[in-house]
Amino acid sequence: MGVGLRWRGFDRDQIAKGITAPILLLHGDHDPVSPIEDAQSVCDAAPNAALCVIDGAGHNNLWVDPIYREQSRDAVVGFMKRCSAPEPHTAAHAQP
Repeated sequence: MGVGLRWRGFDRDQIAKGITAPILLLHGDHDPVSPIEDAQSVCDAAPNAALCVIDGAGHNNLWVDPIYREQSRDAVVGFMKRCSAPEPHTAAHAQP
């Protein structure tokens, strides 16, 4: 776990385990503040999470650098589409 919140005793993985809503984690693979392993750990702990690693991005430039912003936007749009897609109907629930 990164130093940022560890010193307060904040257990991100434990909290993530209790979140049932879909979670998208965006993480730059050149983040000098929070190691990629932290994001992977939270993703593994959460029951419904996805991790999108942005190649070359750091900690604070996912939304300000045009290249990373486009990748981040595409990841969020795709995630939102998957989250809002209707559940497939089973034969028992199919409409005539």
